[in-house]
Amino acid sequence: MKVQVGLYEGSTFFDSVIKVYCMIFRIGNPKDTHSCLVKVERKIESLPGYGPREASIMSYPGKWTLHIYNIKGMTETKSEAIWNEALELVKANKGYDFMGILAYVCPAFKHAIDKYFCSEMVDFLLEKYGIDICPALKPDKTAPADQGASNLIVLDRTITN
Repeated sequence: MKVQVGLYEGSTFFDSVIKVYCMIFRIGNPKDTHSCLVKVERKIESLPGYGPREASIMSYPGKWTLHIYNIKGMTETKSEAIWNEALELVKANKGYDFMGILAYVCPAFKHAIDKYFCSEMVDFLLEKYGIDICPALKPDKTAPADQGASNLIVLDRTITN
C-alpha cells in the first residue's frame, strides 16, 4: 500500500488557532488543521507534546474528520523510502517545531532545522522524494489547508469519529 496524505478537521484549541490563523493570514475558511502521512491504518505525524510519532489513524484528540488522499506521482519505491525516512524521524524524535509555528506570525522566530510541525514534516518528506504538493511554498511555510488545496492529491476516503 502506498503512502497517502491524511488531513484532519479537528476540534481542539490548537485546531481552532490554526483555523483562525489561516482565515486571517493565508487561506479563507480552512477546514484542514493537521496533516500526517498515512499507510493503511497507521500514521506518522508531528504533534505538539509528542514530536514525530507513529500511531493509529484513530488517535487524534477531540472530535474530528480525517480525509485520506492518494498522491499523484507516488510510486511503491518512493512510498517505501518516504515511510522509512519518516520512521527514522520518529526514532530520532527531536521534538515539535514550535518556533516554526511562531515564525508564521512573527518572522523574528526561525524554524528549527531538525524539528518539524505537522505539515512541514509531510511536505519536507514528499518534496525530498520529488513530489511537491505545494510548489509555491517551502515546507516550513506550508499549512494543512495549503496541502488540502493541492491539485496533486485526490480524495480516497473519509473517516469521522
